[in-house]
Formats: sequence, C-alpha cells, structure tokens
Amino acid sequence: WYQRRVRVDTLRSKHPTANPMDVDCTFEGPIEIPDPILFNSIDGTLVRRAAKLTRGSAGPSGMDAESWGRILGSKHFRAVGTALCDSLATFIRTLATQDVNHDLIAPLLASRLVPLDKQPGIRPIGIGEILRRIAGKCLAMVLKSDVTAATAPLQTCGGIEGGVESSVHAVREMYQDPATECVMLVDASNAFNCLNRKSALQNTGVLCPSLHQYLKNIYGEPSDLILRGSNQKLKSAEGTTQGCNLAMDFYGVGIMKLINILKEQAPNCRNSWFADDSAGAGKTEDVKCWWDALQHYGPRVGYFPQPEKTCLIVKDPKKIEYFKSLFPGVHVTADGSRYLGSFIGTKNATESYVDTKVKEWINDIEDISNAAASEPQFAYSAYYYGVMRKWTFLMRTTPDISNLLAPIERVIKSKLIPALTGITTVSETLRDVFSLSQKNGGLGLQNPVELSDTEYNCSRSINEDLIEAIMGNSLDPFLHDINKIAKAKLQSKKTKTEQEQQKKFAILNTCGEELGRQIALASEKGASSWLTSLPLKNCGFILSKQEFHDSIKIRYNIKLDGLSNDCACGNPNSIDHSLICKLGGYTSLRHNHLRDTLSNFLDVVCKDVVREPPLLPITNEDLPRGTTLKNDARRDISCRGFYTPLDRTFLDVRVLHSNSPSNAKKPLAGMYKTHENEKKSKYIHRAVQVEKGNFCPFVMSTTGGLTPEAACFVKRLSSKFSQKLSQSYPNVLGFVRRKLRFESLRTTLMGVRGYRKSKTIFQILT
Repeated sequence: WYQRRVRVDTLRSKHPTANPMDVDCTFEGPIEIPDPILFNSIDGTLVRRAAKLTRGSAGPSGMDAESWGRILGSKHFRAVGTALCDSLATFIRTLATQDVNHDLIAPLLASRLVPLDKQPGIRPIGIGEILRRIAGKCLAMVLKSDVTAATAPLQTCGGIEGGVESSVHAVREMYQDPATECVMLVDASNAFNCLNRKSALQNTGVLCPSLHQYLKNIYGEPSDLILRGSNQKLKSAEGTTQGCNLAMDFYGVGIMKLINILKEQAPNCRNSWFADDSAGAGKTEDVKCWWDALQHYGPRVGYFPQPEKTCLIVKDPKKIEYFKSLFPGVHVTADGSRYLGSFIGTKNATESYVDTKVKEWINDIEDISNAAASEPQFAYSAYYYGVMRKWTFLMRTTPDISNLLAPIERVIKSKLIPALTGITTVSETLRDVFSLSQKNGGLGLQNPVELSDTEYNCSRSINEDLIEAIMGNSLDPFLHDINKIAKAKLQSKKTKTEQEQQKKFAILNTCGEELGRQIALASEKGASSWLTSLPLKNCGFILSKQEFHDSIKIRYNIKLDGLSNDCACGNPNSIDHSLICKLGGYTSLRHNHLRDTLSNFLDVVCKDVVREPPLLPITNEDLPRGTTLKNDARRDISCRGFYTPLDRTFLDVRVLHSNSPSNAKKPLAGMYKTHENEKKSKYIHRAVQVEKGNFCPFVMSTTGGLTPEAACFVKRLSSKFSQKLSQSYPNVLGFVRRKLRFESLRTTLMGVRGYRKSKTIFQILT
C-alpha cells in the first residue's frame, strides 16, 4: 500500500497544475484560421495507411494498434471498413478545422498512465487511444513541412529529416571551433510535462496556424490519466502527453519563443536544440549571458534547467575553478559529456565513452549468442533488427572510432556467428562473406570496423545544409531542399553499394570456385528473403534450430552435422546428392508442394483454377518438333483471367537443383534459360495453338532463384493481389516472394534430412 501511494504521489508531482500564460514569453499576433482545403488530403486512404503504420499497445479502451489496423485495413470488413476509414477522416478534418466540445471527445483523449523506472526516478508515459495516434499520424503526414518551417534550423525536433544527427554534428563543430571557449549542455526537469500549455498553444497559433486548431482541441482542456491498480484519476493539465505522436511537434513549436528570447539576450552565443536538449557555445561571457537568460525566462514557459545535471565543457582545463565560480551548481569539466547519444569533448574522453558503450553492446551480443543456442532464428532477427542498430547512430555521429569497435567484431566472429550458424570454426574468408548484405549473398552480419567511417561521412554529406544553418545561428526559416537531400542520399547509397561490390569482387577472386558459385546463387533475387523475414508463425515463417542451421549451411554448401556418409540408394551422400536422389519421393514432394502453393495463390485472384488439367487431344494440328503430342498430357495448373480476362493460362512447374551434375558447370543465366526453353519447347505451342491460351514455365531452383519468366509471373501475381486486396504492391510482392521461398526451403530441408528406406526385395524384383 505504501509503495503504491508513493508511486501515485510521485506521478502526481510529475503532472503539475496549469499555469497562467506569460505574455512576455509568448508570440503576439492574430491566429490565422487555416483554409479547410489544406486537409482535403486526409481521406479514408490516408487513414488506412496511418493505421497500418501505427504500432503500440492499447489505451484505456483495450484496443491495440493491431486490432485497429485489422478493422481499418482488412478486406474482411468490406464496405464497412472503408466507410469507417472515411468517417474517421471526416472526424480528423473536423478536429483540425473546428472547435469541438471537450466533453464529447474526453474518452478519446484519456491515457493509460504507465510509470517507467529510470533507475533512479520515474518517467511517466501516457499510452493514449490508438484512434488518437492514428489521427495524429495523419496530421503529421500532412503538416510536416509547416512544422519544419516553424522550428528549423535551431530547433530540430519538428519532423525535419536528420535533425538529431545534425544537432550532434553542429555542436561538435562549435566545440572544435578555435574561437569557442566553452560549451554548455543543458538538461531540463520533467520538460515535456511542465511546458506551459497555454503559451505553447498561442505560439503554435502564430507560428504554425495549420496545427493550432487540432492541438487546441486535444490540449485545450485537462485530460484524464488512468493508473491501473488505483482508483485515483490524475489530470494532464500542463505540458504534452508523452505517448502522443504530435507531442514532439507541439513541444518544438511551443518552445520557439524562448529560443527567440535567448537569441536576443545572447546574440553571439551559438545554440542548438533538439526538443528539451539544448546546447550553447561561444565565448565565456556569451555563454554566461545565455545561461542566465535561460534560467530567468525558461521557467516562465515551463522549461526548468537543472544546474546539477547541466554540463559545462571548457577548453582550458586550468580555468575549471574559475568556471565553477562563474556557473555555480553546474558540473564543469574539461573532458566532455554525452549529448544526444553521442559524445562532445576531448579525444581521450570520447574514446573512454565509446569503450563504455562497446562493453554494454558486447554484453548484449553475448546475451543474443546464449539465446541462439535454442532459438537461432529469433536471435538472428533480434540482432539484425535490434542490437546491430545500437551502434549505427554512434558511428554516424562520432568520427574516428572504427578501431574502438574492434572488440565488437571479435565477439561477433568468435561467439555470435558460431551460435547463429552452427559453424564452430569461422575462417576469415567466411567472415567476410557473412558481412555482406543478404542480397549480395551474405548474412548481413556487418563488420562495424569497416563501416564506421563510411557511415559518418554519409551522415555529414546528407545533413550538410542543416548543419551549416545551425552553425549560422540564424532564426530565419530553413529552406529544406528536398531534391538536394534526396540526391545526397542517393549518392551515399551508391557509395556504400560500390564499396560492398568491391568487397564482394575481392572475395570472389580468392574464395574458390565452389564458394563463389554458392555466393552467386545466394545473391539471386528472392533467394535471401527467408533471412530478412521476421519469424512469424501465422505466416509459416518459423524454422527450428536445426532447420535454421541447415539452411545456412546449405546456402554455402557446408557439410551438415549428422548427415550420413552413404545414402540408402547406395551412392555416397552429400547435400547435392540428397537434393537429386529420387528415393523417398522428396523430389516429387518438392515439385508438388510448389505447385499447390502457386495454385492456392491463384485461387484468390483467378477463376477456374485447376490442378493437373488434361490438355485437348491433338487432331490435325501441325506442331513444331519437340512438342508433346500425347493425348493424355497434363499440365500442373490452369487458370482463367491471369493475363487477360477469361483467357486460359497454363503453368508448368519445375524445381531444379543448381549443383546437380547436369547444372553444376553451367553459368546461372544459361542454366535457367535451358530449363525454361525445355518447358517451352514441349508445351507452349500446344497451349497457344490447340488450347488458344497462354503458357508460362515456372522454374525455381532449390536455392530460391527464379527464371526470368517465373519472376515476371510472381510480379503479375503480386499486382493482381495488390489490386484485389487494396494493399501496397511492394509489400504484397515481398510477401509472395517470402512465402514461395519458405515453402521451397522447407521441402529442400526435408529432401536433405528426410528418411529414406533401402529398396526391399519386392521393389528390386518388380
């Protein structure tokens, strides 16, 4: 009881009562009423898109993002779901253009309050209703440029791309400037919950009128905060609601008057802001003036600097005592301090900070390695989509740290890779292969030592204009040149691609013919989709630990553990032999399962789908040599309406093994062309001339590669799916490729590990 009471009292202290507006710290001027035409793009389609992009748990109502996404985005609800999307779009446009009675929308604005342990302290998180988040996401999509124009360049939290990276780069440049004597990094107390809401709404109305009306409806009156396990209701009367997806935009615009005042009070102090994280740099007297003004005017807009958590970085270590007397209560250091996930300070202090982070990440990698012993597929996804991203930001914002990341690379090679792949000894060549991206035949287990400098240079290049604008210390609106940024991004991507291609070329020159062919096979379109897929059970994307290890070893033709030396058919056993051995019926299973999977797809988008349909008998037709003339001939699948309405399309499936004796010496393009032409020579003329239909040979390899016509078939199938289900074509195409690849992979694994009986005496005699 006591702990619960203390927790409630602590949370109440984090949500102060509303304070009056200070007119001296608020922009003056009329609030323009936005033209409703600005919000015409908010329609049912945008609502559906926002719902699909929304993630998170439920608010007080209990409906989470997945539930709302299904209701608004699934075709199962047909016209009802579409009508609901249109109604929500109308509701959002109303919130953005008209005053709405607070009592009518109070349940929508209520949030489920969750106290997170900061160790020490508590961070209150308000988990709002999903509908509110969907509405906020729609507004953010439409008004992103308006918010950016109102805040950038000095405040970079208003949706501008690369804002946080630019702030770090700019503050580091300020620190390295010879004219700079000190840099102050300020931490504010409970900033988002203490922002003066009335002042912020007024400032938003003047600077960003298109966003004002919506924020007025959302934040104009206190909203309920519901704490599970307590019968007490708290009120959010000040600041923004943490968990609201427009909170960052609201805070960024709302604090702009304070930034303007500080610019007037200390015009020579260069400063940068990312939400409540502020930094000031320059001559000692300029920074002192800026700090005094921040302490004086900050609390009047709800910004309360904490001297004990604020750090002053001085360039001259001999003057530390002088600075301590000049800035009482502030932590003064000549080494440096953490700033927005990076570090600003001396080289030695930066290296010490990076070493500390590296040790933390090594512990994370070791935890992933331990988990990989029982669930390697889950561990791989957790590492690739989670842990590996942790040091990416540091690489992009901190220069010259590649050598400091070497311990991470050693742990990846010695512990993580063996745990994920089941390969106990990893050679240098194999490590280089695994560091390639999946689409280039690797596993995407990047070497951070090789990438660090490239990532940093790319970040600097992309954010060059914004960094320069922050360094200019101007309040003039930042002209966001989208085309220039897009061009810089494209160039950065091109640079990375060229570097990886050079690395791949070097590997292929030294790795040997066998491994080189496996890399080429793994580099085919769609062959690596099983690696980049999340392990979703509902989609059938789950592999056991043996299946995952075997899949990686088959990918590089590495001998499997526990595979017998002799096959039941009497021949020496290997991966290649297992995939062509007809004993056990696994080659037929592979073909039939792919046929059935394609047939199931076609059932959704076509009519008259038939498996193994008989062909019309031959009468007097003159067919080219090589065409099948049997009257009882059948094809794998036929359907109507695939290419053109009502026309019949015949599909013939073949699954080949690229390393079989008949294929091993052929180049990949020639191999696929040969198999494709074999199918065509047998059936295309009969399908066109006799059946008056179309024919497509669907040839797929055991490694996941597709022939050109099969690849076109998959694209056409995905396009029809996209139109029928009203889903994004790229997403549908990715799903179809993944589904085909997993079904092919499963039958391949069965062919390698499946039980084979020796022939009985009866089978030999017959």
